[in-house]
Amino acid sequence: MITIFRTLLYVSAGLLIACSQPTRNFDQEAARLGYAKQLVKGKDFLHAVYSKGTPDPGDRIYVYLPGDGSPWINRSHISEDPTPLNPLTLKLMHKGPQPAIYLGRPCYHGLAQSPECDPRYWTSARYSITVVASMRAALHRLVGSYPDIKITLIGYSGGGTLAVLIAADFAEVDQLVTLAGNLDTDAWTEQHRYSPLVDSLNPALQAPLPASIRQRHFTGELDQNISVNIVQKFANNQHDAEVTIVPGFTHQCCWEQRWPQLLDLIQ
Repeated sequence: MITIFRTLLYVSAGLLIACSQPTRNFDQEAARLGYAKQLVKGKDFLHAVYSKGTPDPGDRIYVYLPGDGSPWINRSHISEDPTPLNPLTLKLMHKGPQPAIYLGRPCYHGLAQSPECDPRYWTSARYSITVVASMRAALHRLVGSYPDIKITLIGYSGGGTLAVLIAADFAEVDQLVTLAGNLDTDAWTEQHRYSPLVDSLNPALQAPLPASIRQRHFTGELDQNISVNIVQKFANNQHDAEVTIVPGFTHQCCWEQRWPQLLDLIQ
């Protein structure tokens, strides 16, 4: 069922990944769904990748970017493995069309102990120029050899932050979708009294995305983590960005269950 895009781009995952519990749990769920993890080189980091289907020239590729996972154990202790405890974004890809890619973030999925990694890259610098550049480079490696493709970037929570930042300079991206996206990191940290993400870019402070990129931002009516106001204010400063407030949804619920119906709104 699952086809790796370009196996020659990848490094054997088993030699480099340390299996902490969050990584082990994620990999077990991925295996249950039928996906094998591979690693692709970005700019400064390796990235875990799961792929679904093989694109043909002119295809649309759906690229999924996961949320922040678990960067902190609590307010004073940084996690040793920020890999998401709930592989929600992978499950969304599984329910969506193919060809598709799940593109992991630097230092996630068992890579946190790599020499190039530092806890800053999943805490204060989680949306830094360095992180964005590496994810953009990894995506170029994955899709660059396919002519005339178009990309739909889909980001959940902090993955929505990265989706906006990556889309700003990626010619093949013509559609951007965020789910509960953290689209103003300054407002978010202030709301929750978190430490400012001083080493990160804030999507709300960047220039509007090109009008050629169609934007749809989904936000949960009952989301107390990233409020409707944060999403709406960001969209108001973009070119014809659409906001869909989903009744009854929180930050976690019920994206997986309703994803096929939400996809109908963007296709």
